[in-house]
Amino acid sequence: MMVSFNDLSKDYKGKLVFENITGRINSGEKIGLIGRNGVGKTTLARIIAALEEYEKGSLSYSPSHLKIRYLNPNEFFFEKMSKEILLRNMAGNSRKSMHSGR
Repeated sequence: MMVSFNDLSKDYKGKLVFENITGRINSGEKIGLIGRNGVGKTTLARIIAALEEYEKGSLSYSPSHLKIRYLNPNEFFFEKMSKEILLRNMAGNSRKSMHSGR
């Protein structure tokens, strides 16, 4: 299995996000996209996952019915954080109740 992309370019409302990005992800590989804010890391990941369109270049999947899963890092972080805070607060309230005699 493989994902291949060649000379991908993306812009938003005339503002260039990135251009001429080429790469390949082979079966079993795990990748990370590293860069400053606003350089197009999330956009590239969404394009590879077929969640967003690109202006120029090519993208292919082998086999063609390959499915890509995309985990939105912001949703995951806030969902996990919210559950942890909720559990911590519940634990904290239980201790308060026990100590105050309520």
